Amino acid sequence: MTTLTLYPTKDTCLEKQHPDSNKGAGDYLTLWDNSSAIWRAILEFALSDIPAGATISSATLRLYYWFYSNNDPVNKAVWAYKLTRTNWVELEATWNAYKTGSNWTTAGGDYVTSNPAGASTTFPSSYGWMEWNVLAIVQDAYANAIPAEFLVKFQYEIWTIDFSSYAVFHSKEYGSLIPELVIEYTTPAVELGAFYQQLSPLGFNVYRAGQVRGG
Repeated sequence: MTTLTLYPTKDTCLEKQHPDSNKGAGDYLTLWDNSSAIWRAILEFALSDIPAGATISSATLRLYYWFYSNNDPVNKAVWAYKLTRTNWVELEATWNAYKTGSNWTTAGGDYVTSNPAGASTTFPSSYGWMEWNVLAIVQDAYANAIPAEFLVKFQYEIWTIDFSSYAVFHSKEYGSLIPELVIEYTTPAVELGAFYQQLSPLGFNVYRAGQVRGG
């Protein structure tokens, strides 16, 4: 079993109240469930370090929660879904557009809630790491040879300012405690025949009976 920790290739926030404002250079990822001023976070992780033929058995998205204002979000549910675009641009993406001149199909980011399934967790009572089991999303991305794309949002984005929660995580620009995607995988066992073929150029002769003679 191999454990691999990946960091975002790009991440940013999408803000409903200022739908053409880009947040890609900020060192924060913000969620807000105020219905008139929703914030969501989007992230991408390249999977190119996972070798071909691997079996992914675990995938955990980790974000470091460090601040809130308005109301404490403790026990509020927050979801990580598959973002369905890979060609969004970090320094251009907004609530309306995934890059300059190209709008999302639905404002606020294009995502699916099933096939693959999303993952949820709830806000803790204190600051620290929050985790989502995103195995289905990562397996889907790996199978389709694309990056793992995530949209993170409150489950309910329906509250007025009096009941809403403004919660903040570190982005990749922060420099430490940045988003992580922790993956566990296995690779196929190397067959003995292939192993011995690799040795043969080094001067070994291999017999099918399992005997080895120095070349």
